[in-house]
Amino acid sequence: MTTINRTRQLGYLPAPLTSFIDRHREVAGAKGLLSASRVLTLTGTGGVGKTRLALQIAASVRRAFHDGVWLVELAPLTDATMLPRIVAGAVGLRDESPSPTMRLTEHLADKQILLVLDNCEHLPDACASLLGTLLPLAPGLKVLTTSRQRLGVNGEQLMNVDPLPVGPDDGGGGQGAVRLFVERARATAPRFELTDANRDTVTAICRRLDGLPLAIELAAVWTAALTPEQILDQLSDRFRLLKEGRRGARPNQRTLQSAVDWSFSLCSPQERALWTRLSVFTGSFDLDAVEAVCVDDEVPREDVLILVAALLDKSVIARLAQPPDARTRFRMLETIQSYGLAKLAEAGREHEVRRRHRDHYQRLSMRYEAECFGAQQVDWLLRLRADHANLRTAIEFCLNADEGRTALQVAGPTYHWVSSGYLREGLTWLDRALEADQEPSAVRAKALWVRSFLAILLGEQDAPERMLAECRALAEQLDRTNIFYPKIWQCQGLAAFLHGDVDESERLFEQALEWHLRAGPGHFHCAFDCMFQLALISLHRDDEHTEERVRRCLAFCEEHGADWSKSYALWLRGVLLWRRGDPDGALPLLHESIRLRQPVDDQTGLALCVEVIAWCEAANHRWERAATLLGAAMSVVERSGATIAHDPMHRFAHDEVEAQVRAQLGPELFARHYEAGAGCSPEEAVALAMPEQRHRQAAVAAPDVLTPREAEIAGLIAEGRTNREIAATLVIAQRTAESHVDHILSKLGFTSRTQVARWVTERRATADGR
Repeated sequence: MTTINRTRQLGYLPAPLTSFIDRHREVAGAKGLLSASRVLTLTGTGGVGKTRLALQIAASVRRAFHDGVWLVELAPLTDATMLPRIVAGAVGLRDESPSPTMRLTEHLADKQILLVLDNCEHLPDACASLLGTLLPLAPGLKVLTTSRQRLGVNGEQLMNVDPLPVGPDDGGGGQGAVRLFVERARATAPRFELTDANRDTVTAICRRLDGLPLAIELAAVWTAALTPEQILDQLSDRFRLLKEGRRGARPNQRTLQSAVDWSFSLCSPQERALWTRLSVFTGSFDLDAVEAVCVDDEVPREDVLILVAALLDKSVIARLAQPPDARTRFRMLETIQSYGLAKLAEAGREHEVRRRHRDHYQRLSMRYEAECFGAQQVDWLLRLRADHANLRTAIEFCLNADEGRTALQVAGPTYHWVSSGYLREGLTWLDRALEADQEPSAVRAKALWVRSFLAILLGEQDAPERMLAECRALAEQLDRTNIFYPKIWQCQGLAAFLHGDVDESERLFEQALEWHLRAGPGHFHCAFDCMFQLALISLHRDDEHTEERVRRCLAFCEEHGADWSKSYALWLRGVLLWRRGDPDGALPLLHESIRLRQPVDDQTGLALCVEVIAWCEAANHRWERAATLLGAAMSVVERSGATIAHDPMHRFAHDEVEAQVRAQLGPELFARHYEAGAGCSPEEAVALAMPEQRHRQAAVAAPDVLTPREAEIAGLIAEGRTNREIAATLVIAQRTAESHVDHILSKLGFTSRTQVARWVTERRATADGR
């Protein structure tokens, strides 16, 4: 007769050998998912800690399963047909039945039990088939699985396990990754301490290892022999340093190399080929880039979407969190990327794929130049910002391959360096590329113009004149269409304006504008720059052309749907109304200008808006607020690195307003408010400049996010109740109260009970005011 092996405590769940670190919110979330579904799969890349999290979740819900929680370790299993017998054996059934699936079904039919199937990724079909049989016939069965990909079972809930957070010290030894390193280091070097001297180095180690628990644990072992600085130095080859395994671990979890080898072995040949090719991307990438760079004889274009989905399913790549209407982007952990690059180099194809990567981003830069003024303007700026790391990699490849001219083409998009705040980096790349390719060419002439433009914005004196002189000489030699002359006039006009020669600046911009408008849509971004500067000149002189020039800027942007450029036109209109004594009319325009800039994080433009809002507040005699905003504007412009905010008109108005505010507040009070503003981040500066937006967001924040029970508990948190007091008030278990609090924090994106209390208080105040 078949018997069941029972212990005094039903189930099999090994006792943890190490402490559990920084996953308590994930445990609470998983418990909620398990309560509402019957199959929960923890997915994530190798070494991210899925097994350890699953064991913790299982231990936390053990009391809810009368017939026990049973761990089934599937990593050693290679024969899928043996799966039912392995599961049957794990829950105490002896291997005697000719039909283990039927026997297992009969056994589980009346049981209240949790099965933990660990490492299902190499047996997805077999696991899905077995669970598809068991679940309908065993109503008390629930299943928690770990896998690098979904199983595809009906009703399966997925929970992605991310790497541990790596960040600054929070007062408790750093975030999760750092705490894990410190604890595991003390296991091998008991005297190891996290100190002010080594904290940054330990954080850098954890960041280099992508926050992967397996990698961090393996690195921490070396503290017995190496200092943190030495460990960090050795991480250039992380697979070599971390080859010493954890004794007692399963083979696929023993070393970082074996963990990634295991993932690689689970991929099809085509998936492996795509994995290695994706490793040439830096940062993140989209599907267009994948098709342009990775398609070849091994990876046909028609298979790309399916293969990307497969790698996403197997946790080789991850989808980035993006706004709903944004282009889908993916990323690969640096550890996975390093492995893929090594495989690509072994196959002798790295240079070939990197060349395709370079070609794609060269084409992208050239398309941007042709399409950057129009309805897609913001989309283009966001796309180049998202691909900034890839642009950098492509330029670096060109320079290393002695392809300076191509590097100049990739580095050419002017607005990208300006809107993204990479002015100084743009100069650096252009200088290196100009040095690498000194042959006369139209490409070099254009790069000299872009380099001059960026240098003027940064306040350089001699370099722009020298670069423009060479650009003019090349134009005379090569430019039969005279395309570069109007761009030279633009740069000269901007330099003249910043140096106070307003009449000469106006002549040059009018000359350039006429040419750009005749040249057509490909030159409209330059035409707008000329319109903007001419309007600024009129504002400076307050002449009879001011109104018409400002209106023309705004109408030109609206006609072509160029929202980022429109933000500058709105700023002009705001300055005009302020200057004419209508600060209340100016403020809505300036707020709208900020809203249009926010998607592209244009910090130079943001600083301009915050500055003029400060002028408006001073005009309304709100002196303390004006002082704070002046400090905030200066903080943001210093972060951007630009000096265009210091043109003669702007500088004069700033000095005049600052003197007025200082006189009203007195030096000490002015300094206190100014310094408070100077300490603002760009996000804080926006919140300060647009208080009505902050209040509106607080009033409508997450009205339906919390369940009625969670809303009730949030109210008790606001009253200062502890978890124990909440449990007693609502007659629930303290653990249940703790779980609700975790859910509330997670849903609202908060990290402390104080934030919850403030949120509740603001919502109540808003409701009372209706």
